[in-house]
Amino acid sequence: MSVAPFGSADASFNVTFPQAGPLTGKASIAPDDLREDNVRYLSARVNKALQALLISDSDAADQQSAAFYITRALVPSAQSASGLTVIRRHSQ
Repeated sequence: MSVAPFGSADASFNVTFPQAGPLTGKASIAPDDLREDNVRYLSARVNKALQALLISDSDAADQQSAAFYITRALVPSAQSASGLTVIRRHSQ
């Protein structure tokens, strides 16, 4: 991505962390005439992903079931980074 002088741009990234806990990192751009804005540092606390238990006797492939809609509401797609995992179990 290239950004003109005095311009701005948005970028988003899906990142998966191997474990919970404190994290430090940095983001940088290619060097230019104003080196002071080329690097930004970050600090974050990564929390363990949440798990939700969904108890349903319907078939997981049944797109007409309430369980299907609940699962899709919590985790819209495999590519989404919702931080939530749905575990399906039958009532027995």
